[in-house]
Amino acid sequence: MPKAKDIGKNKKFVRRIVWLCVAGAVVLSILITVITLSVQYSLPTIAENYWEDQTAGGEIEKKYAKLGPYAVDAREYTAANYDGGAENHYKVWFPADAGTAAYPLVIMVNGTGCPYQRYEDIFYHLASWGFVVAGNDYETSWDGKAADETLEFVLQDEELSAMVDKDRIGIGGHSQGGMGPFNAITQYENGSLYKVCFSLSCVSHDLANFLGWHFTDDAEEDDMPAGTEEVEEESGAATGDTTEEEPETPYTYDTDGIGIPTLMLAGTAGFEGMIVSQEDLQDSFDGLQGDAVLARREDTSHGDLLWQADPYVTAWLMYYLQGDAYAGRAFFGDYPELSLNENWQDFANKTAA
Repeated sequence: MPKAKDIGKNKKFVRRIVWLCVAGAVVLSILITVITLSVQYSLPTIAENYWEDQTAGGEIEKKYAKLGPYAVDAREYTAANYDGGAENHYKVWFPADAGTAAYPLVIMVNGTGCPYQRYEDIFYHLASWGFVVAGNDYETSWDGKAADETLEFVLQDEELSAMVDKDRIGIGGHSQGGMGPFNAITQYENGSLYKVCFSLSCVSHDLANFLGWHFTDDAEEDDMPAGTEEVEEESGAATGDTTEEEPETPYTYDTDGIGIPTLMLAGTAGFEGMIVSQEDLQDSFDGLQGDAVLARREDTSHGDLLWQADPYVTAWLMYYLQGDAYAGRAFFGDYPELSLNENWQDFANKTAA
């Protein structure tokens, strides 16, 4: 029979374990709350006619901050609902004379809590420069599925398809939507159709994993990244080897498979450093195989980057999808404007080998 002293020690030990578990749960809850609030309070707030308030530090940035020469129309369509919430939609902006001419297509990928309804002026601005711009109001974007379905919808709709030059298609997004383009390109058959990409404030791999924005071993086969599907090991069956394999690390996104021109931009203020650091950006930039540019905008928060980066995003798309050599001078050449712009820092560029 255990002594009373031993029983007392055991009770103290159990109480300590319980206390540590409770404390750990509280700390984890606080951490989740802080990160969630940092993302929520960093949601973009796009002012109407925001292009009138842009602060440009270069002539190219100044040019593409303004509205372009095209009048713009837009149409909304009912979309398939797989988020399980309210009815979903696609919306497409395009030059008013689209249909008589084919324009480059840009697929926009939503950030967290930011359906197209929250940043419609971004679409409008880009369409005014001669692009067909398509978005949706799905909440989940990191895996590239919503982007892929949006692209497929545009290409299959007879009226919209007639507006689009299928050899000039780009994709890009912000925050959660900054990682979505990478998966749309590498994980779906339509990924080969994209010719250019931009990624704004792309969430780090660690944060994406923490928030559950990753593919896992028990995901549906269609949702698994290419090359990670479960395959029967015939050699193991033949030898009787039943050793369990180590579980694979959850897969968020990988820039190593991106061979098209990619623009990566981020901010430096507010919660931005918790969402994506300079080191995270550099690692992703280093993996890119095509032409690439990296820069961070000074004194710019996570949410504000979506609209404050817009002039250079427009220039990037003009260069690669419309052959605008003047726009390209912002990124390449002896003195790229972005490298000299006092509003930007940490500039880096490279061209495909």
